Amino acid sequence: MSNFQYLDKRDDRGVMLRYSAIEMIYEMTQKAYKYIDQNEIINILSSQMPIKYVELYYKKMLYEALSPIAHQIKIHHYDKKNIDPFPKRKIDAENFPCIDLLKKIWLDDYDELKLSYLNKINKDISVTVKQKLKNTYYYVKSHLLSQQHSNISWQQNLGSGKIAVNYIEGFDANKRSDIFWLENSGIDPSSVVVYYESPQMMTRLDAEQTGQEFFDTLGIKQIKLWQYFPKKNEDFEKLKLELRSIKNNNSIDAWLNRTAINLCNRCSFWLDFFVKNNVKIHMDPTEWGLETIIKQIAIYKAGGLYVGKLRSYPTNIKGGFFGYYPNDLFFTWGVDSAKKIQSLNPHISNIIISGFPYRIKKDNKLLKKRRIEQKYNFGTTKFNLLLLDSNHSSNRGLMQTIPTDDIVAFYDAILSWVIEDKDIGLLIKPKKAHFLNAMPDVLRKIKELERNNQRVHLVKDSFQKMPNSYLYGIDMVIGTSTFFPSAVLECGIRGKRAVFYDYPNLRQHEPSLYKWGENQVIFPKLEKMIADLKEYKNDHTSKPEIGDWSSVQNELDSFRDDKGGERIGTYIRWLLESFDKGKSREESIKNANKIFSESWGIDKIYRHK
Repeated sequence: MSNFQYLDKRDDRGVMLRYSAIEMIYEMTQKAYKYIDQNEIINILSSQMPIKYVELYYKKMLYEALSPIAHQIKIHHYDKKNIDPFPKRKIDAENFPCIDLLKKIWLDDYDELKLSYLNKINKDISVTVKQKLKNTYYYVKSHLLSQQHSNISWQQNLGSGKIAVNYIEGFDANKRSDIFWLENSGIDPSSVVVYYESPQMMTRLDAEQTGQEFFDTLGIKQIKLWQYFPKKNEDFEKLKLELRSIKNNNSIDAWLNRTAINLCNRCSFWLDFFVKNNVKIHMDPTEWGLETIIKQIAIYKAGGLYVGKLRSYPTNIKGGFFGYYPNDLFFTWGVDSAKKIQSLNPHISNIIISGFPYRIKKDNKLLKKRRIEQKYNFGTTKFNLLLLDSNHSSNRGLMQTIPTDDIVAFYDAILSWVIEDKDIGLLIKPKKAHFLNAMPDVLRKIKELERNNQRVHLVKDSFQKMPNSYLYGIDMVIGTSTFFPSAVLECGIRGKRAVFYDYPNLRQHEPSLYKWGENQVIFPKLEKMIADLKEYKNDHTSKPEIGDWSSVQNELDSFRDDKGGERIGTYIRWLLESFDKGKSREESIKNANKIFSESWGIDKIYRHK
């Protein structure tokens, strides 16, 4: 068990303490980067790569490394102020990659570092030796295998441009899918290349039909990256030589040099991949780590574009979702999310408002099956609820979600209402099954209600399924979350009444939402929310505003027509057509923006005002 525990701690504003840590991580990251942004190594990298991506690469590296440290500091300061006797402990920063850089941004009130310099130095030496041996091994292996596979043509394809897709979200069009944009786009599936980063990722979303079978049927090319052996890129090899020629004056230089060479190696890999497969457009929904930024640099060098789209709705928090979207182009639902994405990601030059990207197919067997699965007797129930829960934990460490006890209270309040009122029907869609399994008493109550009546149904396999696919016959959606409620919004923009129990306290970060929606769509108190829902259920005229998002629907989703994916796919087709005519990246974007604005309005090409 960690000496630093979040539990249910909050800052002086009453906000989950985790939010303060996120803001601190961002501030520490900006401060740390100022010490290296004029370093010769950064300048050398920036001569061959866009400076905004070099900066993002190092900032995200620092952000992820500083994250556990800032979480400890925030918990430490809270405990020092609120706990007596104060527990004695030190901040553990042993895993930070460059201690001398950390010292430069360290404040006196952060407490002394828990760090063995000798162990750190030995570990660094050990890692360096191991990495050199590993690099040598993979170079020899790659060279030998490339000789064995000499029958494969490594020349750049001269045919039409390709769309490369990292297989992360799956292939089922009725769930979140990696090819949500393909149907009705006019894009030939043979123009698509799906790549798998590991055997596990290749099969984790398989069901009655495997992803491999599905893509084979469409004629989509598939590549297993662990079987891909690139050639080294001459430009990056020269860049590495230049980096190695620099004298490292201190440990900061040594760290920068080491990470810069790794950047070159990974960029070389992806540039080879993109060029050999004639990739002009790259799509990858991964949000964590540095590899997406490396891919962005590589696709830029290849003359292509990295296209992203909104997954989780952004929260107005400085440092929130930092470095998630290193894209050239980004598609959002509406002007509200476009504004937030632009504010949090100033490096994105083109933001397109396309509407909610996923579409639930209508009148198909799966949707009918889901309606049957609900087992609702709509002849006896008069008011039907959809419950959307969230991840939870004991918070006995450096991660803070909604405490399990509070999620249990959330469930108990709703289940008690269902038990006492026979007019209520309840459909429960857990975020993930294991979160519900971690609450055995709640699960037992749900199963008893399922057995004893047909007014309650639990979605057994909720993974990757969208909440808005369960809105048939629903009168009110009830949800909670650690961050801004994307799942609740998905239902609200489709015209369903939906309310959010605001456990984290978003009043400070979403003032405009609170201004019009407090105790209407967003409730800071669970008891108040349940009481108002009961009143509305018994008399709709008593609280006609409850759960009503209609006044902001256009800001949240400018279309609300289930065609967001089609618009994105069509835009991508326009890009491909321009690339196939020999147009540059900039010309291709300009042309696609022109056609899109003519089709849907100039306001759908977002410009910060």
